[in-house]
Amino acid sequence: MRPTTSTRCLILALCCAIFAFSNLTFSANANPLDGLRNSISSLWTQKSARKQKAQAAWNRAQTLNARARQVHVHLESSQRAFLQANAFYVNYTRQTKKTEANIVRTRHRVLVVSQRLKRRRILMGRRLSAIQRAGKLSYLQLFLGSRSLSDLTRRATVFQAITDRDSELQNAIEGDRDELLGAHNSLMSQWQSRNKLKQAAFREWRRVAQIKGRQDNLLRQLNASRAAQVSYAQAQEDSSRDITRLIQRLALRRDRIVVRNAEERMQLQRLRDERLGEARLNKRNGANIEYSNERVLPSRGESSGWGMPASGGITSPFGMRFHPILHRVKLHTGTDFGPGYGAPIYAAKSGTVIFAGWQTAYGNMVIIEHGGGFSTLYGHASSLSVSSGQSVRRGQHIANVGSTGFSTGPHLHFEIRINGEPVNPMRYLN
Repeated sequence: MRPTTSTRCLILALCCAIFAFSNLTFSANANPLDGLRNSISSLWTQKSARKQKAQAAWNRAQTLNARARQVHVHLESSQRAFLQANAFYVNYTRQTKKTEANIVRTRHRVLVVSQRLKRRRILMGRRLSAIQRAGKLSYLQLFLGSRSLSDLTRRATVFQAITDRDSELQNAIEGDRDELLGAHNSLMSQWQSRNKLKQAAFREWRRVAQIKGRQDNLLRQLNASRAAQVSYAQAQEDSSRDITRLIQRLALRRDRIVVRNAEERMQLQRLRDERLGEARLNKRNGANIEYSNERVLPSRGESSGWGMPASGGITSPFGMRFHPILHRVKLHTGTDFGPGYGAPIYAAKSGTVIFAGWQTAYGNMVIIEHGGGFSTLYGHASSLSVSSGQSVRRGQHIANVGSTGFSTGPHLHFEIRINGEPVNPMRYLN
């Protein structure tokens, strides 16, 4: 029995509704996926920047630590010089104390001589007053005033004694004057020597103390700067760990959306198969309705718009394998090419770079977003020629082959992902 026109229209409308619902579902889920991918890419960039800042801070801290060690060595030398200067100061102090003791003794000597000179001057004054009252006695007056020879002899002896005493007193006064002058000169010399010793000791002590103070301040500044750099590096590492945890949460959300999309695609595919089966059945029954079956993933040979990312043969294909680093069987999510160290790496298709930097397992890597859920990854590079946000064209030089990250030798690890899921790249490459 041939289906009526209304039946054919109903079947066509149902198929259009199914495809419209499929496109609506994919577009609704594409936005969250794109947002998550962009967020994850941005977080990877931020994490790389944090790690670089932390490493730079650690390097600065090590430089400051080396400078602090040098200053500490100089400080130890200054400390020894300071102790030596302090010893000199103590020695100068001892010499100063000896000089001050000599000054005390000299002062006492000056006092004693002054008092003795004062007494002798008083005696000399009295003697001069007596001579003035009695008149100057001569030997002739002594002879004429004597009553006998014995009296003359006695008077001559007394006169000679007085004359000798006057002479001795005069000589003693002159000696006291000379001694007092010498004591005063010695006292002044000792005072000058004491002042010079004190000034020299103080200058040396102050010079070394100033050097030591400057080096102490420099050491404190270096230690404070080093502590600040260490704190900054630790803060950047903490921020990097927080970003890693956030990336893991976003990746988990992304994986859930991908799984949900895959389940919806499978349901839609079963619905298509059922409708296509009904269409074929109707066609066998004479219906002139044609349907097309869209393929979800292109097969090998449908590689329009894709180019080889590097020259050289394949060293490890996509699929399950024994991992040479982790030593367990796991999925190899890409294809390895072995063109040799430093060989150029090309963009397999035009798109936008969403990540260019370091990742622990992949080393230096580039991720390019091509639209339609497609993205490509290029890992283990020795150097990168592009940056995040840059637009690239197919065949453009983006990096060079290396052996960074989890790698046993120089090669290019190349991945093609659809909505975040890795697929066999050789299904798209010529």
